[in-house]
Amino acid sequence: MKAASTLFAICVLTLSLFGLVMQYSVSPAGESWRFLSRQVLGCGLGLVAAFGVAFLTRYSWLSRSAWLLLGVAVVLLVLVLLPLPFCHRANGAQRWFKLFGFQFQPSDFAKLALLLALARYTAEARLGMTTFTRGVLIPGTLMGVVLGLIFVEPDWGTALMLGVVGAVVLLVAGVRWRYFAPPMVAALVLVGCLVAYDPTRFDRVYSYLHVEETRQDTGHQVWQSWIALGAGGWTGVGV
Repeated sequence: MKAASTLFAICVLTLSLFGLVMQYSVSPAGESWRFLSRQVLGCGLGLVAAFGVAFLTRYSWLSRSAWLLLGVAVVLLVLVLLPLPFCHRANGAQRWFKLFGFQFQPSDFAKLALLLALARYTAEARLGMTTFTRGVLIPGTLMGVVLGLIFVEPDWGTALMLGVVGAVVLLVAGVRWRYFAPPMVAALVLVGCLVAYDPTRFDRVYSYLHVEETRQDTGHQVWQSWIALGAGGWTGVGV
């Protein structure tokens, strides 16, 4: 367990450092430090929180607090959708709290809260996870409430990512495929229909599939990444 935790910490730190370099390299000229400083501050706060949780928190406490944390997450996800003065809306999405110059997404907290709740539920219901009610219906309802609130912000990417991770948790816990597959197929069909009738998301998918045709518009970022890969070869183009 110690070796796994150490390896995990090394991977996270490596990816964080790589991300900081990338952030600095792609920032507009003259503003690199402004964007980088915000990321460094965020990484520093994250490291402090990570070490605090690792050394000061017991697994038993996390288990006992799982339902409370999930309740708090749901309340925050509801509040962020309301027209409150500290709820920040940008680019057609209302998913941030903005207080004292800081922004916070309740969906980030909900990720941890939902996974803790699923972990506790599956541990307690492990003997019944092979049934439809205890293996799919009950945990699916918990996931549906959280993912639905995130979905309507809208933050489709986070909702889909969290849904996939939650599904993996349930499969590992012992849910049978014959109970699990139909709801998953239905969810994928629903998402596909929503994407097809949502102009913004449809344009993103279309531009990804037709990069050259949309390189001056929605496909600009993907087209530029192709140019960078082509120009960089095996060694890249530098920072």
